[in-house]
Amino acid sequence: MDTGFLDTIVQTYVQAFQRGFAILHVFSLGLLGLLGGVAWMANFLTVIQAGVPLGAILAQLVLVLVSFAVHVVLILNMYKWAFGFFDLFASWGASVTGGAFTAEMFLSPSTVWTLGFRIVWPLIDFATGLGALRIMTNVGPLFFAILAITAIIATFLYLLYLL
Repeated sequence: MDTGFLDTIVQTYVQAFQRGFAILHVFSLGLLGLLGGVAWMANFLTVIQAGVPLGAILAQLVLVLVSFAVHVVLILNMYKWAFGFFDLFASWGASVTGGAFTAEMFLSPSTVWTLGFRIVWPLIDFATGLGALRIMTNVGPLFFAILAITAIIATFLYLLYLL
């Protein structure tokens, strides 16, 4: 079964995500500054109209500046952090399997699909290798083999859905 089309779909989405991030990254700091200035002015006018002392106005300014700084750090580092966390969690998951699964394989769903069929293949050989007489005498094991095949394929389809 050719599953390369799954890789093409995933790579298309990853490239679109990367291009979209690059475009947004160019305008993000200017947009953040503009929105931060508007938000500060709205809060500043509200605070002045309430007749609060100068200390409260300065505290409001400091709060907006700290919020702005946190957002700048998030905007500048979010892309790197997202892929860093992805690699971290994928390596933790791969350590359970003995390192047979890597983070790059998540970007290649055909590998997941092929791995599922590789796991199921001995069960398929067992089910198809039985003769007519043995099918009649081994109904129980054959039923559970078919049930296991179905469960494994359904699990790998669900994994592909999550990817």
